[in-house]
Amino acid sequence: EEVGVESKHEFVTETEKTETNAEDDKNEKTMKTTTRHKVITNVTEYHWKVCMNYSLFAFAGNDPDDSKTILQSREASHVIVTTGGKTSPFPSKTAHDPIDVPLTWLLQNIAEDSFACSFTINRSTESCHTPRRNEDISAAIVFFNELENWSSQVKQYFLSISHEIANTSPERSNPSPFGRPVSLVGLSSINADGIFVPILPLFERPTKDGVGDVAVPKPTKTDVSASKSEDRLISLDERKEEETSLLLPTADVNLFLNEQCRSLGQALVDLAVSFPANNDQSLVSVAEASLVLLAQHIISIKDHFCDGVDYIEEMLRSQLVSAIGKEVQSEDFSEFILFDNRKLFKTDFVPKPFCHAI
Repeated sequence: EEVGVESKHEFVTETEKTETNAEDDKNEKTMKTTTRHKVITNVTEYHWKVCMNYSLFAFAGNDPDDSKTILQSREASHVIVTTGGKTSPFPSKTAHDPIDVPLTWLLQNIAEDSFACSFTINRSTESCHTPRRNEDISAAIVFFNELENWSSQVKQYFLSISHEIANTSPERSNPSPFGRPVSLVGLSSINADGIFVPILPLFERPTKDGVGDVAVPKPTKTDVSASKSEDRLISLDERKEEETSLLLPTADVNLFLNEQCRSLGQALVDLAVSFPANNDQSLVSVAEASLVLLAQHIISIKDHFCDGVDYIEEMLRSQLVSAIGKEVQSEDFSEFILFDNRKLFKTDFVPKPFCHAI
């Protein structure tokens, strides 16, 4: 497409001429001429149609095409106008490697019929040392690390698309002569700070008289049923010996999950105001914005979980050091053995250290 553009600049040439009469030197005539030049430049615009299609799906086993459940898919396009030359701003075709994450651990800890979380730490195994150092928590951390890596890649994929389009749009690189507006809302402005993360390393001892910790009333059946009535993906079943447990009541934890769903739903509604609808042909719509928001929220959940178990481990360690009075080092064990031997043997029979060359 070739367009004519009238330049906003004007070149002005001024000439001045003086005429003198030969008969009378006092009679002079001055002439002044102004010439204006208008410049019209022909600019060639190149229109490029950039298309994108992706699919988010879950599958069982190793074959993605065998049992695929599509969660979200979209095809969209965007027209980019350039004036620098007949060179495509993007490759003619780009195929990205699939981004996978296993969900086996998560599904194993959720009941199939009630969608209730059933995660526990097996304290009877020899590998269980502390609330942090055990096989169950280690498996959970491995899963959350893999999920965080998947979320980061998905987020970065859409952010890179938004960034490349913004850099190649007419307003950013080669301005269009007509100043055609390009409406692009950046995905980088999205943050999940306002979404509640229901993971807290909180312990509380409920008491009836209010002495010590804050008295926590026993949740009624109405409270428990109300906490379960909200629209959430998973919930927690009532624990055994909940009255003597230091963990928060199940009804309170379910209320935390309710608040997470409420704040997440509100954040998704706010995105619909700032981004185009799903049926719009823009490459960046509310669908991609929602995926970026959910990816950030998953990363926040992972950070809260790992920081929480590390906090509990550090709390137990600091309490143990405070009870002993010092940090036990390797040389302290040697001193302890010597001290214990002094109590077991008389002075004449105390073993003497020795060293012989072999």
